[in-house]
Amino acid sequence: LANAILAEPARNLANPDELQRAETLCVETLEKQPALPQAWVNLGVVRQALGGAAQALECFQRALQYQPENADARYNLAIAELLTGRFESGWRNYEARWQTANPVFASRGFKQPRWEGQELAGRTLLIHAEQGMGDTIQFVRYLPAVAKFGGRVLFECPPSLKKLLSTVETAVKVLSRGERGPACDFQVPLLSLPLLMGTTLPGIPNRVPYLSVPERVQFNFPASPTDRLRVGIVWAGNPQHGSDRSRSLAPALMAPLLARTNVSYYSLQVGPASQQLGKLSMGGNIFDLSPQLTDFALTAAAIQQMDLVISVDTAVAHLAGALAKPVWVLLPFAPDWRWLLEREDSPWYPTLRLFRQPSHGDWASVIARVVAALEGEVRC
Repeated sequence: LANAILAEPARNLANPDELQRAETLCVETLEKQPALPQAWVNLGVVRQALGGAAQALECFQRALQYQPENADARYNLAIAELLTGRFESGWRNYEARWQTANPVFASRGFKQPRWEGQELAGRTLLIHAEQGMGDTIQFVRYLPAVAKFGGRVLFECPPSLKKLLSTVETAVKVLSRGERGPACDFQVPLLSLPLLMGTTLPGIPNRVPYLSVPERVQFNFPASPTDRLRVGIVWAGNPQHGSDRSRSLAPALMAPLLARTNVSYYSLQVGPASQQLGKLSMGGNIFDLSPQLTDFALTAAAIQQMDLVISVDTAVAHLAGALAKPVWVLLPFAPDWRWLLEREDSPWYPTLRLFRQPSHGDWASVIARVVAALEGEVRC
C-alpha cells in the first residue's frame, strides 16, 4: 500500500479531492505501519499542499525520528521551515537537496572542494546556478557580498541569462554554462549562499534594483496611447515545472482584467503558452512582445518600459522585482516557500505585491482583487 503513494504527491495532484484521497491513503498506511518514514514524508507533502504547514512540519520531523538520514524528509522539512520563516534551520536542512533522488539536484561532479564561507585570500571561487531561471535571478543578489571575501569570483549561469546577470554591481565574471573559464580553487551552488551568509528573515538583502538593462540592448516597444497605463502580463510558467498545474492559469480566467479599455496590456509570455494569446484578444488591446523576447536582457528592457507587471509565479516576476519595477504576483493556495504565508508583501522584493488564492484553484477571486487594485492605479 505504501508503495502506491507518490513520493511527492503535491507535485502531481492539483485539486483538493485528489489531495484528500492521498492524505487518507497515507493515514491508512501509517495506522498499519506507523514507523514508515516515507509515508510520513508523503503525508507531510500532502498536508502542506492542503494548507497545513504546521502539520507538515510535524510529519517531516516524525519521519526523521524514524530515519534521521532520510534526505527526502530533511529536504521537505527545509521547505516547510522556509515557508514558515524558520530560516536558520531551513537553510541548513535545505542542503539535503543534494542527497535526494530528484534529478534537479544531480551532482555536477566538480573536483574542487566546496566553499564554506572562509576568506578567499586571492583564490578563485566558482558559483554555479541551480534550479530554475527565477531561482537564479532571485539569488544573484548575493554575488556582491561574496565578492568581498577577497578573491576572484566566477558565476556560471544558463546562456539566456548571461547578458542580464552581467549587470550585477560587482566584479564577478559571468560565464555561460559549458563555457570554459579560468581554473578555480573552490565551488559552491548558488542557493547555498543564504546559509553561508547567515540570512535571517529580517536580514534578507533586499536592496533593489540589483539588476539593470544591459547597455546597447534596445527594445522596439509598440506604439500605444500615451495616456494609458502600461501593464505587462504573464499567465503561465514553465510547463516542465513540478507545480505548474497549480501556479499557471487558463487565459480565459483573465478576461475580467483584460476587459479594461483604459489600460494597454503587453504579453511578456514566452514558451508554448504564448500561442494562447489569441484566446486573450480583447479589442486589440493586447500587444504580443514574445517574438522579441529571445533572452532575459530583452525581457528586462521590455519590463523597464512598463508601469506595472502582473505575473504568475515565474521568472518574469523575479526579474521585475530585481529591476525594482512594481509587480503583482498571482499565487496558488499552497505557494512556493519563498513567498511565505499570509502576507501581501515580499521581504525579497520591496516593489512586489502578492495576490493569494483564498482556496485551491480559486483564480476568480484573485483576478477580482487584481481588477479592483488596478482600478485604484488607473484613478491615480
